Amino acid sequence: MFEDLGLLFFTVLILSLLFTPFSMRVAFHLGAVDQPVDRSVHLKPMPRLGGLGMVLSILVGMAMFLKFEPVIVAFMAGLLVIMMTGLADDVYQIRPRFKLFGQAAACLLFIELSGLSLTSFGDILGIGEITVSGPLAYAVTLFCMVGVINAFNLSDGLDGLAAGIVVIACFFLGFFALIAQAWSGLTIIVVLFAGVLGFLKFNSHPARLFMGDTGSLMLGFSIATVSIILGTCESEGVLPISIAIILALPIIDTMWVMTSRVVRGVSPGSPDNTHLHHRLLALGFPHSVVVTILYAWVVLFGVLALSVKEMPEHWQFGFAIALTALLYSLLTLCEHKKMNVASDISGIYEISGVHEISDTHNISGASVEGQEEKRILAHLLGRSMKLLPSVIFLGLFLPLLIADSVPASLGALTLGLAAFVAIAFPWRDHQQHLSVIYGLFYLCGFTILYAWNISTYHVFNLDIYIFLFGGLLLLWSFLKVKFKRNSEVFLTSSFELLLIFISWFVPYVVLPAIEVPESVLGAAKLACLGAIPLLIAMKLVIRRQPHRNRSMAVGLILILGFIAVRAM
Repeated sequence: MFEDLGLLFFTVLILSLLFTPFSMRVAFHLGAVDQPVDRSVHLKPMPRLGGLGMVLSILVGMAMFLKFEPVIVAFMAGLLVIMMTGLADDVYQIRPRFKLFGQAAACLLFIELSGLSLTSFGDILGIGEITVSGPLAYAVTLFCMVGVINAFNLSDGLDGLAAGIVVIACFFLGFFALIAQAWSGLTIIVVLFAGVLGFLKFNSHPARLFMGDTGSLMLGFSIATVSIILGTCESEGVLPISIAIILALPIIDTMWVMTSRVVRGVSPGSPDNTHLHHRLLALGFPHSVVVTILYAWVVLFGVLALSVKEMPEHWQFGFAIALTALLYSLLTLCEHKKMNVASDISGIYEISGVHEISDTHNISGASVEGQEEKRILAHLLGRSMKLLPSVIFLGLFLPLLIADSVPASLGALTLGLAAFVAIAFPWRDHQQHLSVIYGLFYLCGFTILYAWNISTYHVFNLDIYIFLFGGLLLLWSFLKVKFKRNSEVFLTSSFELLLIFISWFVPYVVLPAIEVPESVLGAAKLACLGAIPLLIAMKLVIRRQPHRNRSMAVGLILILGFIAVRAM
């Protein structure tokens, strides 16, 4: 089962990487280009058909590998309708009521073909179970699905925001799908995650294209169908309120914005700057920081859903309301205080500049020997930059060369990852995609370290080697940051944080849920710990050096290929 899902995942991922650039060309050909307006955060025309590549990769991948069960057929049929609706809006800018009609048609098709509809919301108010039946259940299910679709449609306001929210939601929803053994729901989650992850290469800040309504409607429809599948499954560990908590951020933001528009006497569908991302931008947060903050809020709601899943439903609902009130209160307080992060950061830089000058004066008054030692050390650290890529490559390769055996289960994983990195790596355009490079290198490092820990050794002492290799990287990184002032490597992009979240979520949440052997769990956790200093060292090495980036990418792909060969 899991091997088949892995094959499906990598197939859709690679198809998404191939189809998304194609959809960019189609957008220019059809004139589906987003022009900057007052509310826009982009300054140049952007193609807005990125969602087409995601939808095609999902449909092709599912058609290639899956049996046409009723729920899968219902999902694919509804997805085709939602794709045509989004495509029409992206190209022809159709009226809102026609777009709403297309959303409703897709949802009705799914409900009718799958036979699924919500009949219970649980005891969320503490007064007894809230149930619906018959035509009312049909109508409520339709309303909820269309509501989720529009929530994700409206959350697509910044580079990588809607796609990243979906990636995070997929992991928490996937956990509940595993608990409920809802395999059709888990399959949809896997293909959705793969399609979105491939798209994020092109949509991470600064984006090269937008997903458009084709993409945002697809995201909302896919999440809505998974929510209905999980909300209707008969499992004690999965409750509708738990699913709602995971999706709380986009849903609450949409409800808040539409309510505020109605209060002001404005149409609920009229655009304005009252969404969460607009409010955070108004506080002076940079684009990428706003996306990271909202990612963190989605993670908070997901963690809350996992933490309270055994509690009574009205308690879960209460905790969700409390967390929402806390987050919105903090944001409102910052707005009331007229906080401006941009000016605060400028002030910090000015203070740092003063300190730097004073440090320089202190150095000038220091002993000549001290100055000379620091100068020599700084020079050596600079020269070591040319050697460190080779050191990292050989250091990562050596344990795998000495290992007595590599588990066969790593073959498909590393081969798929090597293909993904080879396709996703920006071989020609480095400067604008450093966050993608860092994220890919982190993913490779994590996988290689996991292969270290899961392999077997008879003579080689891996623990001592990890201590020496990791200690060397940490010491070099510390000296480089201290004497060469490269502290910016600690600043992580939203794409990096997304991949780090994924790598930590798997061993600490997913693997325990499926009861993997303790050796596998321990190896994954050790890989999490070791991958962070490895990432810092690689960021110090590559930064804005195209030749180092390419050589490091080739080296990591070769190591992954070597693992695949040994595993087979």
